[in-house]
Amino acid sequence: MRELNLKHLHYFWVVAQEGSISAASERLFITPQTISAQLRELEERMHCKLFERRGRGLVLTRAGETARGYADAIFDLSRELTNALSEEEAGLRQVRIGVVDVVPKLIASLVLLPLLRREPAPRLQCREGDAADMLNRLAQHRLDAVLSDHPATPDPNVRLYTHELGRTGISFLGAPGLLAEPLQPFPQCLHGLPILLPGRRTALRMALENWLREQGVEMRVAGECDDSALIKALGQAGGGIFTCPTAIESEVCRQYAVEAIGRTEAVQEQFFLITASSQVERPLLAELIARARGDVFEARAGSD
Repeated sequence: MRELNLKHLHYFWVVAQEGSISAASERLFITPQTISAQLRELEERMHCKLFERRGRGLVLTRAGETARGYADAIFDLSRELTNALSEEEAGLRQVRIGVVDVVPKLIASLVLLPLLRREPAPRLQCREGDAADMLNRLAQHRLDAVLSDHPATPDPNVRLYTHELGRTGISFLGAPGLLAEPLQPFPQCLHGLPILLPGRRTALRMALENWLREQGVEMRVAGECDDSALIKALGQAGGGIFTCPTAIESEVCRQYAVEAIGRTEAVQEQFFLITASSQVERPLLAELIARARGDVFEARAGSD
């Protein structure tokens, strides 16, 4: 297949958005005949039909849906490139960080806050999503780094590099009064209590269940959520015991008006910054890693 003509792809993309050639013609200020001809040429080059007519409009075929997904990514990336070059020309700096959605928001804010306190501060762009989406964006150079709760999975086709920021034990928290005067020491005092668990796709979930089992503690699963902020809100309302990284225990207790019941180092959460380069070439990212290791994890571990 010959090299793809991006002008033809752009016409296809606009028609897919507008739903008809006439609407795309008005938006692009190009005659409908020109758009129709170039769509036919694109379909011939792709060896497939991209649209089928339905009434007065056009709908995407299965191949068209696939092409639309790639076109979205291509033109989104084109806009990001234009914006990045414009900001560079204007002397502005930006840092694009992806945050895997299971990373606690307080951990993410503590890691990223030093960027906002620099003089001059860079423009911080944060994107949140599941790990696969964030790492895919990083591999496409649409992000500078990804903050994650687990390292990048080795892939022979994509080179990503993992920098460990630190690790922390786990604290068990609950609303005041949820745990009556304990008759047994921690963690046996948790036996029979409701617990709010992180989703099964988190690195923490299995380790937490295994540890409770080893301690002979059976807790009643009151709920499970992928969103750590929602777990804290439910815990604040008395919905159950929940966990948080010990590194942010004091902030969580203060922010959500909950009490610490106990903590363990036998279960730990780790956090990583993943980049597309083995060497952190951007000084801002190198500084981010150093500050997170020293101020967020090592310092707090020493103060517990």
